[in-house]
Amino acid sequence: MSQQILLKKAEKEDWTRILQLYSSLDEVDLEYRFFNLHRVSADEAKIIAGRPDHFALLALQGESAIGEATLQGNGEVSVVVQKQSRGMGVARLLVTELIDIARSKGFKKLRFFTLPSNSKMVGLGRAFGFRVLSHSSMEEEWILDL
Repeated sequence: MSQQILLKKAEKEDWTRILQLYSSLDEVDLEYRFFNLHRVSADEAKIIAGRPDHFALLALQGESAIGEATLQGNGEVSVVVQKQSRGMGVARLLVTELIDIARSKGFKKLRFFTLPSNSKMVGLGRAFGFRVLSHSSMEEEWILDL
């Protein structure tokens, strides 16, 4: 029996959950998220959890973070879901909530950057009506008018 997924705004004390989530990602996941093989440090997890210029949202199952999505002050969004929780609609829940938050904060556009080979993020963007603004072999920029 699976546990319910709860969404919550990340707070400073959630940095350990964020660190555990990012530590669970494999090399491909990290490249898709950061465009290079980058391991998140404890200090970086603390920044994600408590940075005032962006909004981080956690998907929790029990006490564990199984996903994280961020809305930056410039309208850029990012999403990550641990491998064993994919296919459960976690990313869709996170993005739906981020779009609602962005609208309530007066954002007019959202954007994300992804590697063209990241089919999961491309599919997620398409599902929400994002469109490609720019494309190269190295990255794509997707945009959504709110």
